[in-house]
This record gives sequence, structure tokens and C-alpha cells, in this order.
Amino acid sequence: MTTAQAHRETRLTSMFDALDRGDVPTYLTFLSEDASLRFGNTEPVVGRAAIKASLDDFYTTFRTVRHDHVATWTGPDGAAVEADVTYEKLDGTEAHVHAVTICRFNGDDEVADYRIFVDLAPLFAA
Repeated sequence: MTTAQAHRETRLTSMFDALDRGDVPTYLTFLSEDASLRFGNTEPVVGRAAIKASLDDFYTTFRTVRHDHVATWTGPDGAAVEADVTYEKLDGTEAHVHAVTICRFNGDDEVADYRIFVDLAPLFAA
């Protein structure tokens, strides 16, 4: 692994830690101003402000999210992060899913393209 790849892996760990703390302002600092976030097959959300609004909406449905790291694969311009993810619903119950997130970086090592691949059916099962 190159020094740049190790640096990006550390940044990704810090980014997910911020998200797991519910610290949206810090989480957003890891994204480029014009970042694109795509969750599954939904339309991409573009820009930090729109991503913040999307996360604010997320937290009206779920209390917390926690990523338990499985593995990270890094390349010259991006990385894939595999995680077991736990969502705590507002009623205190939890749902668990397995997810892979693909991040592509810009020249400033900010995440410019963020794609989450996950089956959300367990989150909404009765």
C-alpha cells in the first residue's frame, strides 16, 4: 500500500467514525463541496448542502448508525469499504445489514463520488 493509499484509508476511518457519532458537520468536511452521494439505486444527491439535508432527513427515521469495519481495498483514485452496519430505529430496535461503499477521491483527497451498495429491506421489515 502506498503512503497516499494509507492516508486515504485513515481519512475514511475518520469519516465513518464521524458519521457513527452523528457528527454530520465533521463528516461533511471529508467530502468535496460538489460531492455526489448515491445510495443504492436512488438518484445521486450532489453537494455538501444537499447531502447534509439528506442526512438530516435520515435522522428523522433512525437514531444512530454504526459501521463495523470488515475490510478496505484502496486503489490509486479510490477505495471500497466493506462493513456490517447497524441502524438503530427511533423505537430502539436495531436492524443489521451488510454494505459496501465505494469512494472516489479528488486531487485534494476529498471524497468526490460516494456510492453505497446495500439491501435496505431489513430496515423496513415488520
